[in-house]
Amino acid sequence: FKIKNYRKKITKSCKKINKISIFPISQSPLRIISATIINKLANKLNNYSIDIILDKSSDISNNLDKLIDSKNVNKVYPQNINDLIEVIEKVEFGIFPDSGPLHIAKILDISGVLLTTTVAGDKLLNGFDSIKEITNDYKSKYCSAPCGLTNIFNYVTFN
Repeated sequence: FKIKNYRKKITKSCKKINKISIFPISQSPLRIISATIINKLANKLNNYSIDIILDKSSDISNNLDKLIDSKNVNKVYPQNINDLIEVIEKVEFGIFPDSGPLHIAKILDISGVLLTTTVAGDKLLNGFDSIKEITNDYKSKYCSAPCGLTNIFNYVTFN
C-alpha cells in the first residue's frame, strides 16, 4: 500500500487586537500579578484598551485596586462566577496568573499569556495552545522560578 501522509491544515483567523484584559487575582497571594507589573503593562500598551478584572469580595483584590494608578485602564468587577465567565467569553487577549480565569479561558480557546509564578506553565496549560507561557526568571539562594517564593514580594506589600 502506498499511503500519502495526510495532515489537515488547521488555521485560526488572526484579527487585530483592540482590547487586552488582565486578570491579576488568584486565590494564592503568591500568584497574583503585582500592581507594579499592571501599571507598567498599562503604560506600555497605551494604544490598546485595557480591562483589569478585579474582585470586590477579596481583600487582596481591593488592596491591589488601590495600587493601580494607570489612567489607561478600565476596571471591571464581576459580581459572581456567571458574570466572570461572561467577561472571559468576550476577551480578545488575556494576561493571566495561575487562576480560575486562566483555566476557563484555555477551555474557551481564548488567546493570551500566562505569567508563571509558583507552578510551571507546562503543567497548567497541559496541551492547550491558545495561551502561551511567559516564564519568570526569578532566582534566589533558596529557589528559582517556578517556586513558592517567586512572587512573595506581592504578598509582603499587602501586609
